[in-house]
Amino acid sequence: MKKYDVFICYSRHDAETALKICDRLERAHVTVFSDAFSLIGSEDFAYGITDAIINSQCLLYLHSEYSIQSNWIRKEIEYAIKKGLQVIPVNLNGFRSDDTYIRKILYNRMWLDYDRAASDCNEQFEMLVNHVLSAVNQNRISRDSSKKGAQNPSDVDSIPPGKKNTSMSSV
Repeated sequence: MKKYDVFICYSRHDAETALKICDRLERAHVTVFSDAFSLIGSEDFAYGITDAIINSQCLLYLHSEYSIQSNWIRKEIEYAIKKGLQVIPVNLNGFRSDDTYIRKILYNRMWLDYDRAASDCNEQFEMLVNHVLSAVNQNRISRDSSKKGAQNPSDVDSIPPGKKNTSMSSV
């Protein structure tokens, strides 16, 4: 059973954005579960998803016109909440839908924005990544504290505000 820092929940239509986020988080030494990249073809899909959620620290949900149509995504979010995972919702490409079921169950969360067409898309992307890194660090400190009785320094890299990652292309 593999442990993950982040379970990324998204529609296949948003796979390009999900891949970009996964790549950036993995470069910061964050273990990411994504069904398209983490499940083995012969593995029981439902079991693999359930096991990955149980073994993750937080769930990153990419909210789009496509994700709200998926029953799988709804079940993943519900299960993550039931298991006590921190859920980080992100509005993709300016999509907002206050009347959806998912939006209603995540009403008390801080929603981030990532719009690839926005003039500040790189800043939005880095804010999203740094928010996830912060959540991962908090979860690691809490986990380490409960095991050892003391806080350990974080081993997750982050980019300080104002610094740009020149290896990342604009989406």
